[in-house]
Amino acid sequence: MKKFTVCCVDVKTHMEMVLAEVSYNSACWYLESQGIKTEKVVSDCKKGIYVFVTDMGVFLYDERREILVRD
Repeated sequence: MKKFTVCCVDVKTHMEMVLAEVSYNSACWYLESQGIKTEKVVSDCKKGIYVFVTDMGVFLYDERREILVRD
């Protein structure tokens, strides 16, 4: 798991990169460990996309690319 400490923008989604080379479980753990409370999770299993609506904004996890990005 790689954590970005500087602002990097994902070319495909145009969202801020948070984590790379990360599994779904590790992404969930990271959000929880940062004190970010997830209010809702919307998933598209065919595309492997998970959207986390949180108290700190919207996070998107792409299972195929193994990245967590932030809106």
